Amino acid sequence: MVQLISLEVPRNGSDRGRTDGLGHTAGCTWAIRALCAALVLSAGCGSDSAPDFSVARIYFEPQSPPAGGTGHAYSFVLECGAEGGAALPDHFEIEQGVLPAGVQLVPDREDNNHDGYLDPDGELTGRARLIGYPRAEGTFTFTITAVTTRAVREDQARLAATATFTLTIDQGSITLMTPRRRRQR
Repeated sequence: MVQLISLEVPRNGSDRGRTDGLGHTAGCTWAIRALCAALVLSAGCGSDSAPDFSVARIYFEPQSPPAGGTGHAYSFVLECGAEGGAALPDHFEIEQGVLPAGVQLVPDREDNNHDGYLDPDGELTGRARLIGYPRAEGTFTFTITAVTTRAVREDQARLAATATFTLTIDQGSITLMTPRRRRQR
């Protein structure tokens, strides 16, 4: 709850002509400072909790995707975080660059039945996953944007975070097993 407070600035003539760096008279500056202090102090009045002055934000944890090999299953979770009452991100997209052919970016979901596969109806975890079977060698640099579309607080706007990653895909080695021919007797 914010209480409006009426302030009168005494005009005794001693402040005339004196200004702060912004061109306001000294009395005006004093009134603005007093009003700001009163608003801050009264912001928590009438509630049992302290006012929340934190800034909501989301971010990517510092991390580097490990190298992968062509033809081999690849899976890496990109960890995200939130602070200031923000919800974890639930939407991810490639902003710049490209992923290796065969690898895709998906929102990470809970594995409800514990079979090792993401469940399409599982809860979103607030993380992204690079997953697939890379088909091309090379070094791939891409920028991912994470977006929070779910608000935790009513006054919370959509939040976004961006990070650039580099993924190296080497030539994968595949061992082919062929059956031996039996000798006939």
